[in-house]
Amino acid sequence: MGGFKDTKSDRAAHAYRTLRLSMKQQEAHEEEAMFWALEQKSKRSSLGLSEPKNCLPWALSWSYDLLSEYGLNATRPLGWLMCWIAFFALFIYDEIDEKLVCGETLGLTDHWLITPGKTLVPKIWESCEKAFGFSVAQSARPFFIWGDNSISVPTKLLATLDSAISLTLVALFILAVRRRFRMQ
Repeated sequence: MGGFKDTKSDRAAHAYRTLRLSMKQQEAHEEEAMFWALEQKSKRSSLGLSEPKNCLPWALSWSYDLLSEYGLNATRPLGWLMCWIAFFALFIYDEIDEKLVCGETLGLTDHWLITPGKTLVPKIWESCEKAFGFSVAQSARPFFIWGDNSISVPTKLLATLDSAISLTLVALFILAVRRRFRMQ
């Protein structure tokens, strides 16, 4: 955000608000957005975390900054989405019942490591591919898993968490793109 680094002083939020309003008046949208982000960072810095009522606003502001730089960065939410899908897929592959993802039990034992000419790498790859497919399906068709009564409630709750986070990241991407190309 350019050479503007002061987000800690008491007057920083007011100064950035003044600059933002000036940029809005000039219809300089990029600069207006930059000063809005700096204003938000300054407000977050001024929140005292010693008071419990400030913890949630601070956490939300920090999250918005981390995930999309207050809407200035449209690619960051997509990067986070790809990382989340990969993390959730590997989590499913590693922790959740293999039958949900693969449709079969792999029966991985140490025997395949020492049996000459026999490997389960294709089966493992296929299983990972299905896990990634399942994770992407949670993003594309949120909450569809609740229609299947054969799946356990903890798995459904994890899938719901996956859907909610994926939808949030997609929304942050859309908002950043909208902000970038808005015309006033």
